[in-house]
Amino acid sequence: MLPRVFTILVLYVVSLLMMSVSVSGHGPGIGQPDTFECPGDGYFADHGRECVVYYKCQGQQVTALGCDEGKKFDERRKRCRLAHLVDC
Repeated sequence: MLPRVFTILVLYVVSLLMMSVSVSGHGPGIGQPDTFECPGDGYFADHGRECVVYYKCQGQQVTALGCDEGKKFDERRKRCRLAHLVDC
């Protein structure tokens, strides 16, 4: 029983780490983007990536974030929502 619980715990931790890296890592589309220019402070959808990726702009710092699977960023409401509810 203990090895099974340990295996499940390890898989859970690995999946959390993978989600963290995919949203806050560095490179095109994640972390600090190479080409996105903030129009001001706030949160902005990346329409080129179908609003699955969005950016937090604060001062000179740009951070790319991502919505969970099946969701898109709604700029009007400033949050991720079910994809079919977002006009992107």
